[in-house]
Amino acid sequence: MNINFIKMDRIVIEVDDNVARAFRNVDKSKQKIINDIINLWLKKTTNDLSYEKYSQMLDALSEEAAKNGLTQELLEELLKEDD
Repeated sequence: MNINFIKMDRIVIEVDDNVARAFRNVDKSKQKIINDIINLWLKKTTNDLSYEKYSQMLDALSEEAAKNGLTQELLEELLKEDD
């Protein structure tokens, strides 16, 4: 399942240097997955998305991430790099 949002807008979120560096160093397909996850998280935390829909979309993103090689282990490795 490919998730496309109807209208996107750009915002700036401050993160620590290591997170920014790790994000910039992953390929574009992984950056897209990360952007989609952040978008879903923001929708959920701002109550703009029901829990059921959130859960379904998160499952779809997890499947897509796995197909693109982004495993839980790789994500954890990327997040702990440069610690």
